[in-house]
Amino acid sequence: MSQSSLWTIGLLERVTESILRFVESMARSWVDERGHNPLDRFMRADDPGKAFCPSMRVVLIVLLGFFLTTGAVYLTEDQYIKGPLLSDERGVTNATDFPVHIAFRNVGCAISDRADPVLDRVTGEIRPGTLTAILGRSGSGKTTLANLILGRSRKFCDRQYGRVYMNGRPRSLEVILDRVGFVPQDDVLYPELTVEETFRFSAESRLPRTASAAYKDQVLEELLDMLGLRHLRHTRIGSKSIGGLSGGEAKRVSIGIELITQPSILIMDEPTSGLDSAAAYTLIQMLRRVADRGVAVVAVLHQPTTRIYNLLNDTILLRAGRPVYVGRREKVLDYFESLGFRIPDFDSPANITTEPDDSHALSAGLPTSSGSHDPANSSKIDGLVDHRNHVSEEVDDENGDDVPESYYAAGVSPPEFLLDILAGFLKPERAPAKRDDGGSVSLESLWIENGDVDGHWQDIEIGMDRLRREEQSRVERLYASNGSTGVTTSGAFRSIVFADSGLEACDENYPSVFRYWCYILWGLSGEPGDPSYPVRPKQGLFYQVQLWFVSFARITWRRGIFVEAGVISLLASAVGFTRSYNVTWNRRALGGFFISIALTLSGMLAALFNDDIGPVRRAADSGMTLGAYELAMIIFIFFKAIVVAHLFAIVYFSMLYLRRGVWCTSPFSLSYYFEFAHLLHELYMCAHSIGSLICAISDHNLLQAYLMSLAVFICVHTFAFFAPSQNQILEDALMFGRFNSAPLVNFICSLSYVRYFMEAYLLWEPTDDDVVSRNTALRYHGYHERHKSMCYTSLFAIWTFNQAMRFLMFARHNRNVFNSLHDTPLFIIFVSKLIVSFIFAISIMTVVHELPRLRAIFSKARAASSSF
Repeated sequence: MSQSSLWTIGLLERVTESILRFVESMARSWVDERGHNPLDRFMRADDPGKAFCPSMRVVLIVLLGFFLTTGAVYLTEDQYIKGPLLSDERGVTNATDFPVHIAFRNVGCAISDRADPVLDRVTGEIRPGTLTAILGRSGSGKTTLANLILGRSRKFCDRQYGRVYMNGRPRSLEVILDRVGFVPQDDVLYPELTVEETFRFSAESRLPRTASAAYKDQVLEELLDMLGLRHLRHTRIGSKSIGGLSGGEAKRVSIGIELITQPSILIMDEPTSGLDSAAAYTLIQMLRRVADRGVAVVAVLHQPTTRIYNLLNDTILLRAGRPVYVGRREKVLDYFESLGFRIPDFDSPANITTEPDDSHALSAGLPTSSGSHDPANSSKIDGLVDHRNHVSEEVDDENGDDVPESYYAAGVSPPEFLLDILAGFLKPERAPAKRDDGGSVSLESLWIENGDVDGHWQDIEIGMDRLRREEQSRVERLYASNGSTGVTTSGAFRSIVFADSGLEACDENYPSVFRYWCYILWGLSGEPGDPSYPVRPKQGLFYQVQLWFVSFARITWRRGIFVEAGVISLLASAVGFTRSYNVTWNRRALGGFFISIALTLSGMLAALFNDDIGPVRRAADSGMTLGAYELAMIIFIFFKAIVVAHLFAIVYFSMLYLRRGVWCTSPFSLSYYFEFAHLLHELYMCAHSIGSLICAISDHNLLQAYLMSLAVFICVHTFAFFAPSQNQILEDALMFGRFNSAPLVNFICSLSYVRYFMEAYLLWEPTDDDVVSRNTALRYHGYHERHKSMCYTSLFAIWTFNQAMRFLMFARHNRNVFNSLHDTPLFIIFVSKLIVSFIFAISIMTVVHELPRLRAIFSKARAASSSF
């Protein structure tokens, strides 16, 4: 072996030995004489006995962590905080740019409580630029079909079957919730906001973030003109208890919230319910104009008038969850005539004028739009009513009763005629077919046999194949035009995992429990979203939190903030008056108990009264980020609790001053005042978070929330005020024989946040000359000075836990495919940046704290190396 090789080996041996000596020295110095490692030494508080003097190192960790996180967010242009990075060309689009065609084949829904399916074997399509109505009696499955088309049937169905296609692909509308408008039957609006404020919130939160302020103002003005609400733009929505808009006007506002985003498809659940005929007709006329712009409009209608019926393009007739007719509106009468039904004496629906016409009502003796009627013709309708009542009593009669001639001559409207057929009031004059057992064939079976469902579906498939080709070419053009913006298609990982089968792999290969995780994996493996239907660049979390916060402040102010302030002041006065008589230490704990009762009631009731979950769920269903509302609420309640705490403290000490002549302490100490206000602040936040969590647990059922809140209120105060000492627990354990109940009782009492408040309150109480009585009271309740910081930390931990549980339950109840595809992958990336930033912060602060020890270790290592 050469001399150079021997020298190299010797050098490597010396370096290795030096490294081992350094590691050994580090290991010996890792734990000090007290058994603390560097992290333990760093995290230990400077003075655990004082709540306002926590370790400055922890404060520096938090500040440094948020500083590093902010830098990471802005340097990487985090899409969860700032919004998706997409160009204007793919952002500001209308319905004609991305038309939506919906097809569904043999779709159905079953629930465990019913033997028969709620919906069974429905096949049809929703075409762009058409107004489609779903008609049927109550309980026929109209709303279920609308929710199934929308992709929300998992919330209502225990089992669903069939397939829904979007633009020729087996896909749910939840993939493109930012381009779908859904108007629920009830108008879920904030009554304190005006029409313009409601529309502006929807525009700011749901229009693409690339849209300019001028564009949003233009859309808002056009919407006010189209809905006829310009003269009401500054009018509050109102409710039953406060004045505001009428039912028809509120319904138009509810629809306008969806129209302002220029959706590609609009689905409404009974939009005309509760409206008079004129308001209903005006509303459907407006929807007709929306459909003419290229939007696919679907409306669930209960009892449409002739004028409304004539505005429809397609109709879907359901009876007992099964289809009776699906197709063009002008062909429905011909179909029933082919089944043997006698068509009444009314004009063909294709020739009925869309203007108000009362000729049919006058000929039938019905009230006209002006309220008048012809008594001479009322006997015609009497015959119809008698026939309906008689048939409803003998609905099982195979042939039914003969329909009076007055029914066919009374000018009955086409929708009434169709609804009478669905209700079983009318029978075909010639039976088209018989079952093998001799019974008549149902209308549902006749549609399957005579409606040419298979042939209709073949025509739909031909159209879907054309749509797939057009969509593919459109997407390729969009990606080609955006190649310089960094937009990428699915990567190699996505191709391997999903085998190029797209999102269909999630729906076909995974049950509902794992389907959302499949969508998340899809979003993480490439560009979030569906590459065949690009998502709009919506606002990021930061801007959405601002919108919610401003709305909360405006709503709280208009709901009567002075009334709430007056109630809190009254409670503080009563508690202060009671406390002024409890001067001995063994009774001062009673003052803290009354303070807890007052603020717990205020916080819980505020959470219950302000639980407006309807608009929040509607915003979540429209594709807004789920965490925006919760984060904005946490920030708002944090600042509101500060105001409540200081108001309560000022009134409380003012009452003590009037009774005792001492304000807070004698002499006055500002630090004692702020410490007391801080304690009240944490108490109010804990109470409010528990009320919010109860609302989420009860699924926002007000009665259940009140009962649960009452039970929690009693329990937390019982386990706090009557918390036994260790000796009492050991004595009570004799009742259980050998079973030691002390840990169980202590654990139950530790769950009460009021217990920590009362201990911190009694430790806060200014110390007078009677030190012996104070120490006796502390020993009696089991309180210790060293627990003061722990009480503040426990209150904060309980509040954090309640808020986290509330968010998890809210996300679980309102999650959808859109959030799993677009928001959750971006959220995971953001959380990863947050965790890495705080790890760096802890590492940096630990190294800084350990610098003297590291210098000593390096000195010893250098000395050992030099001696070697």
